[in-house]
Amino acid sequence: MERRLLGWSGLAVSRLALGSWRTFERMPREQGVAVMRAAREAGMPTMEINLEPSENATVFDVARYGKASETVPIWVDEMIGAVQG
Repeated sequence: MERRLLGWSGLAVSRLALGSWRTFERMPREQGVAVMRAAREAGMPTMEINLEPSENATVFDVARYGKASETVPIWVDEMIGAVQG
């Protein structure tokens, strides 16, 4: 999958993103897992951000647990720090 730089951060991100909030509540689990697997096969990294691990946690490449307002900024700092060395 083609990637582009994200602003000044130096992060290369995929051109496509898949928002899957409540995916597993709106369709049978098998279909939700198929969606996540197809995204991964297409080159999209997948991430679970949740208060605690879901029953589908193993479907995702990366997981962060806790309040999104706390975990997302930490993850972003980690990614930028990894790029900037």
